[in-house]
Amino acid sequence: LTVDGARSVLLAVIASVSGAGCQVGLVGMPHLNLGAVTGLGGDLARIATVPEPGVDPVEVAGVLLDGMDLVVLDLAGAAVPPARTRVMMGRLRKQKSVLLITGGSWPGAHLRLVTEVVTYRHLPGADSADLATARPGVGRIGGMTLRLTVADRGARRVVGEIEMRTSGYGA
Repeated sequence: LTVDGARSVLLAVIASVSGAGCQVGLVGMPHLNLGAVTGLGGDLARIATVPEPGVDPVEVAGVLLDGMDLVVLDLAGAAVPPARTRVMMGRLRKQKSVLLITGGSWPGAHLRLVTEVVTYRHLPGADSADLATARPGVGRIGGMTLRLTVADRGARRVVGEIEMRTSGYGA
């Protein structure tokens, strides 16, 4: 599975998996907001991080697959050769783990998920929930609408929108 675009869905997946009691490994993601993961219900005790994986992040992810239910690998813009992805896919089938790729090219991925922010929802301190009429510097972002595009290897695509709203302060 590859995920690109807005990080909200990635954070929600990590939170959901760790919050359900499963083990998650994060490779090459030193700036991921783990506070947001806990805010979404994630369990930091079930998340292992390798923020700086060195010269071969794919191998580090492969090692983590042996003990994790989900491994998230940020390729930092790199493209992994097809021969290397086939080896990792074979390893995945044996482990019954999920490898989620972000930030690069992974040929042969079963699914590709692209997310983009369509609109933001504004929370008052202003008179309106509409960003167009909100005063700059006043209020908070109270949610957003995301457009998700999912494509399989056969290039079949499904597009949908989800609305995410805050449940904390000011909601």
